[in-house]
Amino acid sequence: MSRDRELSFRAVAAAAEAARARCTFPRASAPTGLLPAGPSFLGTPCPWRFQLRYVSYSGPTISPQEVRQHWEQRTPIEARPPVRHGDLLATGLKMGDSVLIIDGNFHQERAVRHKEILVLLDAGVSVHGCSSLGALRAAELCRYGMVGHGTVFARFRSGELEGDDEVAVAQASADDVRAVSVPMVRVREWVALAAETGVLGGNDRAAEFIDTARNIYYPLRSMPALTKAWRGVGHDGVNLCAWLTSMLGRDARFGDVKWVDAVGALRALPQPGQHLASDRYTSERDLGPWWRTPLVNAWSDRYASAHDRPSHRERVLYQQVFGIDFSSHWREYMEILSLDESLRLVDRLHTILPYVRPANIETASELWCPQLPTSPGDFDVLLRDESAADVERLVAYLQLWRWDLARESGPSDLSALQIEHALSQIWGVPRGGLGREARARGFASREDCLTSTPKVLLGHLYDQHRRRAREEPDLS
Repeated sequence: MSRDRELSFRAVAAAAEAARARCTFPRASAPTGLLPAGPSFLGTPCPWRFQLRYVSYSGPTISPQEVRQHWEQRTPIEARPPVRHGDLLATGLKMGDSVLIIDGNFHQERAVRHKEILVLLDAGVSVHGCSSLGALRAAELCRYGMVGHGTVFARFRSGELEGDDEVAVAQASADDVRAVSVPMVRVREWVALAAETGVLGGNDRAAEFIDTARNIYYPLRSMPALTKAWRGVGHDGVNLCAWLTSMLGRDARFGDVKWVDAVGALRALPQPGQHLASDRYTSERDLGPWWRTPLVNAWSDRYASAHDRPSHRERVLYQQVFGIDFSSHWREYMEILSLDESLRLVDRLHTILPYVRPANIETASELWCPQLPTSPGDFDVLLRDESAADVERLVAYLQLWRWDLARESGPSDLSALQIEHALSQIWGVPRGGLGREARARGFASREDCLTSTPKVLLGHLYDQHRRRAREEPDLS
């Protein structure tokens, strides 16, 4: 082995040791029964975790730093940036936890889906919303248990407000979440207060100023843009701009109903113990099966691995590579997917393709590779032989793989030859038979196998290297 390769392997080895030390996947011997049992879809439940969690998502409305300043409960709050698609599923929230959605990304990134919130509600998580995207989602999902707070939520709920641009703002940059435009709900508040104090010629002119502001595209609706547009309306517009400049000079939060709602929601979140005391915050509501689609299950599974819990697909990948009898489990899975239970899959394929002899099930693997299931319960056949040790080893392998990808020097790419040699040893087949064996284990092709397996093979090769290092005598 070259010196550069040896140094690279030492770095990988050091990371693997750190990954093993951080491995926190619950063991089979962990205590149970300390909390009421409840549905868990975001990973293996941790019933021995006593600390309930509070998580908030905010940015342009109220910064995460301000959230912590206005938080009055003893349990700390995890103040995070605006929520995106997948964030809620990646937090590992459990029954009794609370999450407050204030702000969320939607223009530059995929917005949080309604069904992601339903997933949390179904698991007994207390989900709250206010001010911005949180108020929108709460108005849409309050009938299913999401709790809304504040004036903006109430107006959306009543139908007084309808457009997304009522709360939408542009932010400075990806790293700077400060708002650089003005939401319509704040414009409405300014105009209403101006009309009440007699700044405008009459209440009949308020609608004209609101329409003028709304005609400005929401990310361009800045204070300079509003001032320019309103000054063109006439004398009342000039008076409105002068009055508003004066009021904002005294209080930068003047008319900021979104900020007021956010502070109020932070103070209204339930105390520890209230979550399970009220049906409003428990998972006893039956949302029915209509909403849990294959796509929702796929999201839950994909983002589960974001908090050091392997997804079902990653667990299946480990068994595809290292499971001794996985090919037989894959055959059983293919039979289960057969539409005609009275006729074996290979026999049915023979009736469709007479030139294919139904000699063995591998014939079906050559012609058809079904997708992996999306519902957690459907993985039972493929994970039948999985042990707690398998999962623990997989967690360490995945941590090592992610660390290797993030190295400044670049990942230590495994060559096709290295992968083929490792799989040939694990499966006990010659390299020429890897394609057939890969298809028998559920890979779509030899190429699919070569691109999918490095995720777990890097850790396996490190384990081999460490064993050889222990066995070789020290000749120094």
